[in-house]
Amino acid sequence: THYLDDVALWAHTTDLRQATIPVINETGKDLPGHQNLTLYTVFAFGNGSDLLKEASKAGGFEDSNGNNLPDLQAEWDQLNNSTRALGADGLPDTYFEAPDAAQLKDELLAAITSILQRSASGTSASVVASSSTGEGAIYQSFFYPSEFEGANELTWLGYTQGLFVDAFGNIREDSDGDGKLIYANDKIIETRYAPTLGETVADLFADVSPADGQADSTTPVGTVALRDVAALWEAGKRLALTDASSRTLLTWVDSDNDGRVDSGEQMAFTTANATTLSPYLRPGAAPFTADNIINFIRGVQVTGLRNRQLTVNGSLKVWKMGDPIHSTPAIVGPPRERYDVIYGDGSYTDYFVKYKDRRRVVYAGANDGMLHAFNSGFYHKGDDPGTTTAIEHGWFTTTGASAASTPPLGEELWGFIPQELLPHLQWLTRPDYTHVYYVDLKPKVADVRIFTPDAAHPNGWGTILIGGFRMGGSCGNCPAGEAPPMSVTADFGSGSETRTFYSAYFVLDITDPEQDPTLLWS
Repeated sequence: THYLDDVALWAHTTDLRQATIPVINETGKDLPGHQNLTLYTVFAFGNGSDLLKEASKAGGFEDSNGNNLPDLQAEWDQLNNSTRALGADGLPDTYFEAPDAAQLKDELLAAITSILQRSASGTSASVVASSSTGEGAIYQSFFYPSEFEGANELTWLGYTQGLFVDAFGNIREDSDGDGKLIYANDKIIETRYAPTLGETVADLFADVSPADGQADSTTPVGTVALRDVAALWEAGKRLALTDASSRTLLTWVDSDNDGRVDSGEQMAFTTANATTLSPYLRPGAAPFTADNIINFIRGVQVTGLRNRQLTVNGSLKVWKMGDPIHSTPAIVGPPRERYDVIYGDGSYTDYFVKYKDRRRVVYAGANDGMLHAFNSGFYHKGDDPGTTTAIEHGWFTTTGASAASTPPLGEELWGFIPQELLPHLQWLTRPDYTHVYYVDLKPKVADVRIFTPDAAHPNGWGTILIGGFRMGGSCGNCPAGEAPPMSVTADFGSGSETRTFYSAYFVLDITDPEQDPTLLWS
């Protein structure tokens, strides 16, 4: 019989909650929009799977030509059913098959995961938030509002990655992971949105015959999810693999409430400083204690707080980086203002000479409460004289003339949490967290002559970073009933008082990337 696939087609193409439902003549159950049924089938322990395949095709296709029929293969078959990756295999994407009991559990879980992904497809797409180009590379931030691992949903996962840019303007992955741009080895990338997967994907193009800076064909040699591109480095994954206790997280508390950054007020964001930080964090009853809030922000999975664990390199890890929606990464390397050349200011020359081999650092704000600094190493132009088997078109290393240490590419050097966001951090810990903006503004970087001359600041020159929240923090002029300012009553060290924390800008001295930053003012 073909009755099952006929019913599947009807239920998939009919609005089941309209004023009067055809065929069954049900009335009075209207809902706005199109309410339909998508059929997922799991075949196990037997023969005769064709009926379920046909039913899955009829009840699970995505109509692209508007005729309400699964008459195009791309409407019902875009994934490899074994790997769930892009690539047609002749089977409907909503059909699952388990030849034995051992695989039945996996196939049922795969079917449930597919259902959850489709139901969340309006918000689960990977979004390329922003990108900036530096010498030899482009730095790109993107995020997933929702991602599933099995039936477990994780939200607002952030990524920041570095990719090659060749002399022809092509964006390329580091296909072989050697940190060297070799045209024949490193594939050209073009990104696009894949509706079936509900995310941005990257088409990969070879440049082998000849290796001339142009793709060999308009047909990609492969397609991967954006997070699976072989980047020079990707900070979200590397941060997930970093132990929470080893991170350098800094903050500031205005202990005397004088509006200035005094000695000792910049401190490590650790439980060792929980007594000082506690009134700013607005802790509550367990599990929302000051220690737990601090540990959560650092990247510890705390019982009772929001789950951020997923499998990374085969092990369960906490995904620590939040979404960077509007905070375009800023790249800082050797001084580039060249006031000595443009304006004849000789005082700038000593500063330029001192830092001309400075480490490149990518600064990216995120809606996890902080500004991140990621190591991008040292870039070298042209061909690597240390190799003879290939021609490089630039390469990155972790060592350089100014390096005091050799962290891997993409490693977080430090994170800075502005004081004005400390009272907001507890929202991130809540299991019912939806979304809040934090450090969501693109950093502004400038060379300035404002410092007392010393070894780190020749003739008073240095590099500052100005960060902001955009729509993060609390509002001072918003209607009280809609967006009240963040007022906290607590003992900040001198007895009970009420302080109000507003959205703010902050300025960091980032002159020497081998040292932690210094907050100048906020």
